[in-house]
Amino acid sequence: MRVLHRILIYLAFYTFGSYGGHPHDGNEKSADNPPVNIFDYIPPSLQQNSTYVRRLHHGSGHGNRPPRPVPPPVRPRANPPDGEQTRMFIKLSSVGDVRPAEASIKNVVLQINNGPNLLSDQESSMEGVPFNRGKSPDWEIFTGKTSFMSSWGTLRPWGRTSQVADLYGDGEGLSKEILVPISANEIEHVKLSVDLRFGRAYDNPNRKYVMETGYIVNDSYVSLASVSAAPTINDPGPRWWQTYQASSNGPSNHCPQKFKTHFKILIQIDSNAEENEYTVFKLVPNPNGPYPNPNFWKLVKRVRDIENVHRTDMCVHMNHCFQFKIADDGNDGIDGYYQLFFDGEEVTHPIFDNGDKSAVTFGSCDELSINYYTHITPSS
Repeated sequence: MRVLHRILIYLAFYTFGSYGGHPHDGNEKSADNPPVNIFDYIPPSLQQNSTYVRRLHHGSGHGNRPPRPVPPPVRPRANPPDGEQTRMFIKLSSVGDVRPAEASIKNVVLQINNGPNLLSDQESSMEGVPFNRGKSPDWEIFTGKTSFMSSWGTLRPWGRTSQVADLYGDGEGLSKEILVPISANEIEHVKLSVDLRFGRAYDNPNRKYVMETGYIVNDSYVSLASVSAAPTINDPGPRWWQTYQASSNGPSNHCPQKFKTHFKILIQIDSNAEENEYTVFKLVPNPNGPYPNPNFWKLVKRVRDIENVHRTDMCVHMNHCFQFKIADDGNDGIDGYYQLFFDGEEVTHPIFDNGDKSAVTFGSCDELSINYYTHITPSS
């Protein structure tokens, strides 16, 4: 009898489906055509059997199992349009030995182009936040090799209104993103400063605290400046407040390649643009040998028809010698000025000679070699 009842159940299931008719027979639900309830075809004695009811609700291994819901697609975060705003980040990390150790921080300051602090008073000071199990509404806790901070929070003292934030664990810390209303190309300098005080393990050389800032491109983090507070055996970490600072050129001035530095050209000219040009040369060894001249000037960049206001940014090798020349091919004089910045320092240059040309040499230059080979004409 039990076998017969099971056969009736499966026949009803295959014939009518689990709810509302078989999915392929066109038996749609409506007021005139109500959905079929397959439990009407089950003997009352088996309707109380939880095993059969459960198998009907969820489908058996051969039944019409309802499809799983499809999760909505995850949309990547859209980056701000270039020219409008830039996503900057701050990352404050605890790294190393996980034995009881911490450092307290406060007064986090991020400046761009020597402007004001981009953080609010509460975000910067870490003060005045009501107790929330140590969690900050302004900073995100991230975890790494350990996850202590996600459990015990960051704001201290515990159980009271916050005064400082603590960093601890290995690969854990605090991070924050800030939208600045200028494009990356307009960021020429960034500066991060943090007040830090060592707590336990202030003399442990196997741990450190890293403070870092940079910008975000397509959800990739590009570091611009960082500083570490790392005790050594002979130089323990300070147990009093000390300010740590990290500064660097901004994205427009940043050269991530090794041994490369930023070279910036700014020109403002009021004369005829079609008759003006500048060139940049690099002093290199003569590939044909030291005779008749061991070095020659190799063309790096040439720009003709300079607009009234012009800017060029380049990444060049800091250990090379360079020459910059600007000239008026029309010989009717240049009315304007130019500025050069190499490795963050302005290059001193002569004024326009006879109003139509100017040249300067800069970088890692051997003055005797340069002066001796001034008769060499830069060539392309």
